[in-house]
Amino acid sequence: MYLLYNILIILLTPIWLFIIARRQKGWSRIRERVGMLPKRDNKPIWIHGVSLGEVKLAIRLAYKLINNGYTAFLTSATRAGLEQLEKEKFPFSAFPIDSILYQILAVRRVRPKAVIFLETEIWPSLLRALSKKEIPTFIVNGRISTKKLSKYLLFRNFFKNSLASSWISASSEEYADRFRSLGIQKDRVEVSSNLKFDIAAPKENKKVSDVSTLSEFMPPDSGSLWIGGSIREGEEEILLDAHVAVKNEIGSSRLIIAPRHLERVGKILEGCWSRGLNPKLRSELPGRDWDVLILDSYGELHETYGLAKVAFMGGSILQLGGQNPLEPAGWGMPVIFGPHMENFADESKALLDHGGAAQISNPEEIAPTIIALFKDESKRQVMGYNNLKYMNNVSGGIDRTVEWIIEKL
Repeated sequence: MYLLYNILIILLTPIWLFIIARRQKGWSRIRERVGMLPKRDNKPIWIHGVSLGEVKLAIRLAYKLINNGYTAFLTSATRAGLEQLEKEKFPFSAFPIDSILYQILAVRRVRPKAVIFLETEIWPSLLRALSKKEIPTFIVNGRISTKKLSKYLLFRNFFKNSLASSWISASSEEYADRFRSLGIQKDRVEVSSNLKFDIAAPKENKKVSDVSTLSEFMPPDSGSLWIGGSIREGEEEILLDAHVAVKNEIGSSRLIIAPRHLERVGKILEGCWSRGLNPKLRSELPGRDWDVLILDSYGELHETYGLAKVAFMGGSILQLGGQNPLEPAGWGMPVIFGPHMENFADESKALLDHGGAAQISNPEEIAPTIIALFKDESKRQVMGYNNLKYMNNVSGGIDRTVEWIIEKL
């Protein structure tokens, strides 16, 4: 199975490199994709995250480890993740394609003291290369979705062997049981709190103007401002229709829409114009005269949540698994999402259970729910307070996880 896996990786490498070159800033990091990572001589702890959210978590872990006397080296596989790392002071690179040839070369060049993978990152070739060198590996904030579990169980022995030497800190008991079901030794799997609660920790002591340069472009009557975060293809039209309905009821309403993929910006502009809305792009220093502000930049969404009064989560109306509802919750505002939050089932349930979120069943419910919250300030404040209180109570997992990692080194 492992041999077949590597043969397929090698055969697909030219296709992947072509796709990567087109989507991720040309050919500038192609060498890193085939294992030519920057040489490191200080035995860093290598931390890998894929999505932007995982990279932000990796950065927090890196700072904590540095404070404990270690050095860090970070990698990501996505354009958004790499652009976020460019803003930081850590050495970093693109993550290599998971062929044993590339990963052995990468390990020789980085010479890590340990490697940390975030959430669902299982890379058999890198794990094998690290195991042969007896380099400790960790999966933190570990999670396996129901969909992925069914696929992993078909190749149970393959994943069992790949993860045999890894330490796993799962974000819930349910996820821990899923790792154990793959045959991983029970004493190598434990449960910690969801580390994303720390990333979205409440901003009670910060002014929005301190963390978001967008605050200078907010209209003076922004008391009815709502935001659609990480909106996916097919959802833009739904949100714009909802915004028209909200504006018909509350004329001062404004919408910030943050597309998950920036290549959708043109479609969103067209959708605004066809509905008689006045859109502006964040990149154009938009001033204060707009109906819809399109966040056409990476890495600003988290802070931008703090400008709004209500947040709607993308990926949740269509069957796309949803997006992380904790980030807006940490700003103390109500969070609304649709029926499809499978990728964030624990997080969304927690906010619902603590009275900080509302779940709708269809697109037609978006506008009435937004309007009701704008008209009932007391309810909006209570929901926001419930989110702040809950987020404060569950934070602190990063510190505990770093202590656990250091204990195992």
